[in-house]
Amino acid sequence: MRPNFTRIFIFCVIQCLCAGTESIASRQETADNDSAETAWQGLQSKFPRRRSAPAQAMQSAPRQQPAATTEPVPLASASERTVQENQPSAHSARADWRKLARESRDFVVRHPGSKHINEVRKLELTAELVPLRGRGRVPPEIQSKIDAYLADPSIPAVERYDISAMHKEARLELRAGMRMEEITDTRLENARALAAEFPFEPRAWTSLLNAARNVSLRSAAEVAAQIVKSPQAPDDVKRGAQLLLDKHALLGKAPAGIDLSSASGRPVLLYFWTLQKPQFIGFLRLCAEIDGIALIGINIDEDETAAREFAAMHSPPGRQFYEGAGSPAAKRLHVSRFPAMLVLDQNGVLLDYPDNTYGAFDEMKQLAGHQSPAWDADGVNNAAGESK
Repeated sequence: MRPNFTRIFIFCVIQCLCAGTESIASRQETADNDSAETAWQGLQSKFPRRRSAPAQAMQSAPRQQPAATTEPVPLASASERTVQENQPSAHSARADWRKLARESRDFVVRHPGSKHINEVRKLELTAELVPLRGRGRVPPEIQSKIDAYLADPSIPAVERYDISAMHKEARLELRAGMRMEEITDTRLENARALAAEFPFEPRAWTSLLNAARNVSLRSAAEVAAQIVKSPQAPDDVKRGAQLLLDKHALLGKAPAGIDLSSASGRPVLLYFWTLQKPQFIGFLRLCAEIDGIALIGINIDEDETAAREFAAMHSPPGRQFYEGAGSPAAKRLHVSRFPAMLVLDQNGVLLDYPDNTYGAFDEMKQLAGHQSPAWDADGVNNAAGESK
């Protein structure tokens, strides 16, 4: 039987055409992938690089010891800190977030099969949420995308955590005349929600501990107990929470070994200071202007001579004591981070360990019988009618 050369020829032609088509398709796919990768790199480069949080938030990096002649610089007022905390960085402030969000959406349309598609979704949501921080409202069309992103199990929890945290900051409404405790209380609730939503994300627990430090110690105790009991909370965060509980146990008691004779029956702001943070003295001078309170300082520097020289030059307010790096008072009061402040009433009873300057200032104003100030978004003390 003779072979059918015509059929063989046709078969070979078809095989060649198929191989050529596959080769063209393969080259096209490679070109598409290269185009998507190039577009991804370009899009990513347009986003401001955020400063990453320290790997160990519980540990502060060592700082160079400033010279004893360093001029103290007043700390930012409560209002200024609120505004600063809720503004993008200098780099991100220059970003055109609307344009970045649009370019992210365009990428999804043009390269739906890209391996970076979920990363681009995150960039789009970031560009939408950053300008909304502190606005108190998220538009429905953005909210629906956030809901879909957070519900997507294919996206790692570490990525979803970032969007959820930004989303909560956007829903926090910052209003003129808003008191700082309103802001810190709301942030504490947001941090609790994040820890419940992402129990295996270490940053959620660090955020919760930091939020607890910014409210009154009485309010923080419940959160600290929750952290200590949680099997998911990292050990370093648990140690920080236990420290809050140890401090809480001292509330309502008169601290032992503290000479309060200079207070003369007035409420006391007891503070621990160090040459490493000379700007803290500026804040203390603001507190010293409050009528009806006393200030007492304890220095914890190893070099007592340098500390005394600094005090002689810059006059930290109130009576001063020098206990050195191993301060017995600091150990008894469970103070491990400096500078630190404690609020005592007129009878010398410990009321609180305010972790921030605006909280301490407000508490001392209240103890002295003054109205706690409300700060507006422009840094104006509404009670005093002047900018701090």
